[in-house]
Amino acid sequence: MDEVMKVSNRMTAAGATGIFLGVLYAVRKGLPAAKTALTIGINCAMIGTACFGFERLSNVGMRRIIEQDEHQQLFMSHALGGAMGGALVGGLFQQRVVPGIMLFTPAMVAVAYAEIKYEEAREARLKKFLDEQKSL
Repeated sequence: MDEVMKVSNRMTAAGATGIFLGVLYAVRKGLPAAKTALTIGINCAMIGTACFGFERLSNVGMRRIIEQDEHQQLFMSHALGGAMGGALVGGLFQQRVVPGIMLFTPAMVAVAYAEIKYEEAREARLKKFLDEQKSL
C-alpha cells in the first residue's frame, strides 16, 4: 500500500505542476486558461503515473531479487521507470518509442538524484535538531 501512495503522491504533484505550467502557457499564448491548464495537467499526471508506476514496480522487484546499495538501487529503478514509462508514453502519443525513452530516462535519473539530496538534507536537519535538543 505504501508503494501505491508514493505513486499517487507523485502523480498528484505532476498533475499540479502541469496545471500550473498550463496556466502560464495559456496566458503567454492567449489561449483559454482553464481548458489549457486542465489538458496539460491531465497529460502530466498520465506521464507521471506511467514513469513513477514503472519506477515503483522495478524498485520492488529489485529489492526482492538484488541486494545492493540503496542509492544505486534508487538510481537504477528510476532509470528503468523512465525507460519503460517513456517507451509507453512515446508509443502512445507519438507512435515512436525511442524519443520517449531518451526524454524520460534522464529526467527520472535527475528525480532520483533530487530525492537522494532531499533525504540527505532532511536527515542532516533532523540530526542537527536532535543534537541541539540534547545540548539543552
